[in-house]
Amino acid sequence: MQQLFTALAQVEAKQPGLSGQEVQRGTRCMGECVLGDQEGAWNRCWVLDKVEDLAVVMFVDFGCSAAVPLSSLRRLDEDRFWAIKPLAHPFVLHDGVLPSRSLARQVLKGKLASGSPMESHILKFTLQAE
Repeated sequence: MQQLFTALAQVEAKQPGLSGQEVQRGTRCMGECVLGDQEGAWNRCWVLDKVEDLAVVMFVDFGCSAAVPLSSLRRLDEDRFWAIKPLAHPFVLHDGVLPSRSLARQVLKGKLASGSPMESHILKFTLQAE
């Protein structure tokens, strides 16, 4: 992972930005991730949504999401940057959706099923019966 983060830092300034038309749900790219009081670092992310001049992205190696300006996203198409699988994945519940309060601060037991048919990077999660 250290080699990946070093490589991302080295290429960030050279990577072209994404045009507004290129920013769509599922686009893999790089964006600046700020964790706590630390300075931001450029990391791999997936676009979850686009709202006007902002993109909601998930930083795939940290599991956090953020709204970032479209102008701050950079292209990251080379396979070498994706050879290491993401450490965090977005997922949807396979068998319906529970109210958000019932999921708060709980560890869910279950298993990952296949990827979503429409978006293969989003995994399906099936809850284990208790």
